[in-house]
Amino acid sequence: MSHDPESIRLLTQRYRFLRGLEQVPIALAFLAMAAANALDLLWSPIVLVVLLALAIPASRAIGRYYDRRFGVVKAPGWGGRTLALVLVTFFALQSLSAVFSLPVQLGFLAAGVGLAVYALRNFALEGQRLLLAVFFIVISVWPPISVPWDADVWQSAAGLGLPVVWTLMALWDHRMLVKAFERARLTDVYQVSWGGE
Repeated sequence: MSHDPESIRLLTQRYRFLRGLEQVPIALAFLAMAAANALDLLWSPIVLVVLLALAIPASRAIGRYYDRRFGVVKAPGWGGRTLALVLVTFFALQSLSAVFSLPVQLGFLAAGVGLAVYALRNFALEGQRLLLAVFFIVISVWPPISVPWDADVWQSAAGLGLPVVWTLMALWDHRMLVKAFERARLTDVYQVSWGGE
């Protein structure tokens, strides 16, 4: 591992969020659900439960792959209270948008802006979060949501777009994780070859 304490600290802090392949099965389950809804195929909540029943064990198996390949790192994550606060704030902002018939969905806009700020602050390892941030910002105003607007069109765009963007970002996360570990190994090789401390 690299002897640069700052790079070790950053990689350790972000490790949990860069295990992107873990997210792909769940994102694909939601994509299948959204595609079925958009195509008016026979759909029921039971199908989603079955898809998730397949996706969650697949995600856990991928998690074990990460543990074997990169190791187990206990890094701080979001606590239950923080997650609850984020969800309550999101739905409160969405409700305000609906009550006042605003031409923007404040919850999605806030999520996009917050995620963009986070991505820019942690750009070296998590700049790919900008992809999801831009999606949230665009979906907050497109299609134009002022009355009259077609809820079905918006739901199709959001429902299909989110899992696609989520999958792309998850694959990019994995790529960034692999590159970060490769850089750390190259640093070790350089230090051993040249007698670095």
